[in-house]
Amino acid sequence: MLNRVLIILLVNLVFFFRTLKLKYSSDDVPIWQAPPKYKNFWHKRYLQLIASARIEPQQDHALTTGLQAITASLVYIAFGANDVSFLTAILFSFCPANNQVSVWISGRWYMLVTILLLLCMLFSYASPLFILVASTHPAGFFSSLVFLGSKWWYLALLCPLAVWYRFKTIKFMVDRKRKVEAVEEDKRMDINRVVVAIKTYGFYATLCLIPLKLTFYHSFMQSMAGNIIMRKIAYKKDHWFYIGLVLAGYLIYSFWHWSPIGWGVLWYTIAIAPYLNIYRCQQEIAERYLYIGSVGLLYSFAQVLINSPVAIAVFITMYMVRLWYYIPAYQDDYWLVEYSVMESPGSWYAWHTRARKRFDQGAVREALNMWVMAKLISPKEFKLLVNIGVVLKLIKRDQEAEQFFRDAELNIIPGQEAQAHEILKGAREGKMPICM
Repeated sequence: MLNRVLIILLVNLVFFFRTLKLKYSSDDVPIWQAPPKYKNFWHKRYLQLIASARIEPQQDHALTTGLQAITASLVYIAFGANDVSFLTAILFSFCPANNQVSVWISGRWYMLVTILLLLCMLFSYASPLFILVASTHPAGFFSSLVFLGSKWWYLALLCPLAVWYRFKTIKFMVDRKRKVEAVEEDKRMDINRVVVAIKTYGFYATLCLIPLKLTFYHSFMQSMAGNIIMRKIAYKKDHWFYIGLVLAGYLIYSFWHWSPIGWGVLWYTIAIAPYLNIYRCQQEIAERYLYIGSVGLLYSFAQVLINSPVAIAVFITMYMVRLWYYIPAYQDDYWLVEYSVMESPGSWYAWHTRARKRFDQGAVREALNMWVMAKLISPKEFKLLVNIGVVLKLIKRDQEAEQFFRDAELNIIPGQEAQAHEILKGAREGKMPICM
């Protein structure tokens, strides 16, 4: 067992060593620019551990790499220290879809929750403490339910305790995120929400096993509640829906033919359930949401691959090469956006983010071109229409700008009328408010 643990640690440390050259990106940047106050050295290190503080890029990336190696080693030990768990740990180590946690510093809490869950399997007597600590973050609120269907099923009984202990925090966080992220369409509960959930379920499972697209801004489910064009796409029963339906069908079937594969799928299902867009209070799709669930899904996948050395070699090689070439996306905030556009050119939000950065740098006409590209993808996005109008007004093309402001008025997201009219008023008065 020790030899395999050392192998897992070594391959992770060697593979992710290049991340030490990376700088900060996305949410890392504002945390670094406005560091939190700390009481002493140990408080400072605690804040660094939970990614609430940024000390120095090399240190922070080294910490992420070390924790990734530890997490993979715990996967191997907790799931039985056997051939299947070893393969699971290797697949997990290099799973490209986990990049927002295994590489990006701001995804740290998803890793910490995973570590605490794995420790529960190894030290069940201390599991109440582990579960309560995990519930500090939204990713850990209901995390202990992943033990249902396993020999550690009794640990799932700790979930009500964690929810009771964190109830005020849970309610506050959900209400706050719901207020910011959700729009009127998100609050409608009908059969379309089930379609969206099954599609999202299938999408994440496919992304985990065959990660063809890695990006901060996926085109899948974009603006699913924001405009009628994207809403129709989101509610359509396509291949993602049928993939999700087949996987859900297998899970139901496995209840009568229970096996480790069934438990792995159940683990994935429980872990991804809060992010299926049924009750949306977060961004529609984010790869970091998959990290905890990937442990269970890759455990199931390892059971399928274990007797085929060729398949094992193919998938491990594919994962390593795919992740290796995506890691440079995190070299800084500029490249993270550039990679997002390259990986997901059909994501209007990737083009929108790219345009905002160009606008902030004074490249006004370049920003205009990029907002127009975003509009070609999603013609009825309120913020795109406003931003194009603002730039046109800035370059003295007032008549064209006014037409875009009128189009924006026709595409205000229901429930956001007051805020939208205030934005348009400022835009027409020349205050130049760029919509984020």
